[in-house]
Amino acid sequence: MGVVVALVGLTLAEIPESRMAYTLLGIGLVPACTTYMLAGYWFRRHFWRIPRAVPVGVLCLIVGFGGVVLGAETMNMKWSGFGTYLLSPMLAILICCGMVLIFSTRVDAVLRRLPSAVTVISELVRTGTLVVFAHALVLYLALRWLGIEEPLTRTALALALCWALGVLVNRTPLSPYLTGLPARRSPRTPAPASSAAPRR
Repeated sequence: MGVVVALVGLTLAEIPESRMAYTLLGIGLVPACTTYMLAGYWFRRHFWRIPRAVPVGVLCLIVGFGGVVLGAETMNMKWSGFGTYLLSPMLAILICCGMVLIFSTRVDAVLRRLPSAVTVISELVRTGTLVVFAHALVLYLALRWLGIEEPLTRTALALALCWALGVLVNRTPLSPYLTGLPARRSPRTPAPASSAAPRR
């Protein structure tokens, strides 16, 4: 059933002058985006621990980026842009799978030898929800208020500001409401003592 919903969603999004992205909160794109949810589910269930993960990951990247170089359309999902019908989403999924296979094995093994790198990456990962919510606003303000038109500069600014804001928010009582995570105590802050009196 999920495959049917995904295919119908992609088909509707690919119709010329599709208005799926202009629905309230972009909810019309949900069926098409189900494609990526299903891909993530299947990948996690069947391909997460495959042997020779790095060579397979490299092959996925070669096929994925190769398809783009050979002419597959890139995507802009915010405006119902899913590229070449079925092909572009498939290439995007291959690229994501390749990155996960490489970074979850070889790169992860290297990073685990660098405690400071693990700490920094863990902190940034915890800001993910806030980055998703806030990056569009930062990109908009950078263009309209600061006049920054260069995409890479705006992207770097958005990431830097959202990451910094996320790290701060994660250490406040607002964290559960803005990020869905419990507030993170500073390393210098002792854990609260239990209020329960010991039984005698």
